Amino acid sequence: MTIVGFVVPNAMFGKFFLDNGFGKQSWKKLGSEAVGTIPAAAILADAGLTAHTFITWASWDAHQHKVRGWWLVYPATYLVGICFGAPLYLLLREYKIGDAESAAIGTA
Repeated sequence: MTIVGFVVPNAMFGKFFLDNGFGKQSWKKLGSEAVGTIPAAAILADAGLTAHTFITWASWDAHQHKVRGWWLVYPATYLVGICFGAPLYLLLREYKIGDAESAAIGTA
């Protein structure tokens, strides 16, 4: 899901910039279209609040479980999206928890 969460939104942005160019006007168009309608603005607000909530939890959880590389979730989430940041963190967390369980089994 981490790979899908990276590829899908970037493919959509890639299509947008292929169609509109990469200049200042295309960035303005992207911004106006992102909040151009109430449903679009609501989806953007929902994704933003979800991302912020997830980052807050991931930061706390990473310190609790000593997850290495957890800070990568910040740029992953805010530069790509929650669809990339959340699976990335859960993957890092699973590696850490799996390592801890393996070590515990090895000493038992």
